[in-house]
Amino acid sequence: MILVGVSIRDSKFGTALVVVSTEISGGYILGFKVDPEETLKKLYKELTSLQIIYTNKPIFGVEYKWCSNNSTPEYNNNLFEDYNVIEEPKGEMSNTIATYLADEGHKDRRPVYSTKLGLAVESIKDGYTLQKLWEVIPS
Repeated sequence: MILVGVSIRDSKFGTALVVVSTEISGGYILGFKVDPEETLKKLYKELTSLQIIYTNKPIFGVEYKWCSNNSTPEYNNNLFEDYNVIEEPKGEMSNTIATYLADEGHKDRRPVYSTKLGLAVESIKDGYTLQKLWEVIPS
């Protein structure tokens, strides 16, 4: 709960401690009857000082300690020392789209309707198929 303010007010029950929270915290106005009045003043003083401290240096739930150590961390160069190949790769990534786009003379082609996709696509160069262009791993 984030406080807007803490005050002491008169109420129909006598002197009360009033705590007001922000809209984000629910917009509550809470009244507390505290007896004796000395305890009320002590509590008011403590809550206002805590509010000032929190406002100046809020606690976000994370503590971080800055280090002034200028030495560089040591890295383990043998990260893959215990690495075992479980299975050989079954194929390489397809470079069909790269070769298709890298061919010289690439110009905008007239769109044609593709029944497989159900929409219009740029006409495909000779020697390529729509399926080959969309494959990630060649079949």
